[in-house]
Amino acid sequence: MDAQMFKNYLIHVQKLSSQLEDNPGAHQELLHYIEISKDSLGLDPSYAEFFKGEYAYYSGNYERALKHYLEAKGVDMFEFYCYRASAQISKANGHLDKAVTFAKNALGLIPDDYSTLAFLGNLSQVLGGQKVANEYLNKSKIITNNVKTENESASAGNSHKKKIHNRK
Repeated sequence: MDAQMFKNYLIHVQKLSSQLEDNPGAHQELLHYIEISKDSLGLDPSYAEFFKGEYAYYSGNYERALKHYLEAKGVDMFEFYCYRASAQISKANGHLDKAVTFAKNALGLIPDDYSTLAFLGNLSQVLGGQKVANEYLNKSKIITNNVKTENESASAGNSHKKKIHNRK
């Protein structure tokens, strides 16, 4: 497994997941990206299970995701993904306090994960903790704004390159 390629995968998934609410095509793009990444990075059995878990997670099948993540013990910080899926499962089963605990455990491993921050923010609103909810949601918005800034910078750079190329 190429560690840099996997790191790039994680960064890109973070970017796409932060766009899910604002960009209607982002969900399909995210699932497609997971599929092509699985084909190129999922040769090791642990990583193959990880990518199956990712696809299930972002398809909303959290129990299946957890099953695959538990088999991905060779993936660095696989526990994060298990906690994240367990938080979603607990919420779906009405165990909101457990969901908060699992999500906080996930953030203890990867503190800037957009989907977990947004999940905790939304869950905290449901539980009536508006101040705590705002903290999590503000952190998730910072990530979203950083992604938007990166995308705008890349777009401006590409536009500038096209102008220079067209002058030649």
